[in-house]
This record gives sequence, C-alpha cells and structure tokens, in this order.
Amino acid sequence: MSITEALNFTSIKLEEARTNFEPYKYLEERLEWEMRNDDPENPKVYKDTAKIYKKRLDDAWADFNRAIRWAKLEADLQQAKSELDNALKEFNAVSDNSQDTSLARAQYLAAQANLSAAQAALANMELTAPFDGVVCNLDTRVGEWVTPGIPILQLGDLDNLRVETTDLSEIDAARVHPQDVVLVTFDALPDVVVNGTVLWVANKSAEGSGVNYTVVVALDAIPAGLRWGMTAFADIEVSP
Repeated sequence: MSITEALNFTSIKLEEARTNFEPYKYLEERLEWEMRNDDPENPKVYKDTAKIYKKRLDDAWADFNRAIRWAKLEADLQQAKSELDNALKEFNAVSDNSQDTSLARAQYLAAQANLSAAQAALANMELTAPFDGVVCNLDTRVGEWVTPGIPILQLGDLDNLRVETTDLSEIDAARVHPQDVVLVTFDALPDVVVNGTVLWVANKSAEGSGVNYTVVVALDAIPAGLRWGMTAFADIEVSP
C-alpha cells in the first residue's frame, strides 16, 4: 500500500468510525433523557455499544495519525535527499574554484547524516520479514482490526524446507546423532527419494501420547511438487 493509498484508506475508516460513534457522543445526556422519557433502551447495552464504537474511533485515529507520520517521514526523506544533492553541488563548485572546502565538506557530511537519519526513521515504520519467503497463510484482510501480539500470517522459506519427525521413539532417538545420513520419501511423491542430514535431535520429548522425540532433517535438494506440510518418511542411517 502506497502512502497516498494509506492516507485515503485511513481517512475513510476514520470518517466511518466518527459517524458510527456520533449517536453515542453525548452518552450521559442520552441516558438521562431515556430515564425521563421511559425509553426502553437498556442503559447497559447502550454503554457497551458506546464503548465498542469509541474504541473503534480511537483505533481509527491512531491508524490515521500513523499514516500522517508515514507521509511526513517520506517527505523528510525526500527533503534530505534534495539537501544532500545541493550540498554535493556546492562542494564540487568550491573545489573547482580552488577555494577552502572545509565549510562545504561539513555541510555535505551533515546532509549525509540527515539522510541516514531520515532513512532509518522511515524504515522503523515498515514491518520487514527476517528472511525472504512466501506468505503461506494470511488471517486478515485490508481494513480488519488486528490485536497486538496475535499472528496474522505465516511466512515460509520454501527453498529450504526441512523434515521434522513426529514418531521417533525414545529408543531410536538415543541412537540418532547430528550429521547422520537420511533417506527421505514422500507420500505425495512416490517416485522421489531425497538424501538428507540430521541437523539436531530434541533434548526433550514432544508433547502428546507416547514418548517421541523430534528430529530435524535438512534436505540436500527440494524436489519439484514438494509443499509445506506434506507427509514424509525418514529412514535414518544411525551410527553403530
């Protein structure tokens, strides 16, 4: 979403939230009027509804203010780039005329620092994935409210899929070690056999019925058609 789109979207959502909250804006006066006129509306329901719309209005204001801040940071970045260009031109002009360049150099370095600060400030407004991957599951849509701390998407590095065992018994786990060679087959790819290597063995048994340990296997190659979540069988060549 671009800055312009973010401003338009949050502005529309803010106006919707203000319109929805308007009937509840003067809560105390409304409840007093209801009591005088025997209005059948339940005061508790009315208050609860007012809280919901007030929360949505507050959230809409927060989103709109974030969009405004994003736009300001982008403007600051463009201004910093322009100042750096001007400082460079000034420095080059002074150098060409064999004049003292100390002041021009200081102005150029200051412009560079301002640009770095503007870039860092804008970067803090963006949520960046810690690795390149593919969004495999998205639990929200544009315009939906999200709760802090609740995952809204799953990101997978499908170029580096790994196999995790779910039924390795404690007897077998005691014989498996990192770097053991593994032959991996897949239910969905019956003609495919892939070599792999044990990365690590869990120090604690997995939760669930029985005593089983998780072993993670790195695949030497990712076969065509393999997808996240497919069933695999790992034949581990244990050390004697």
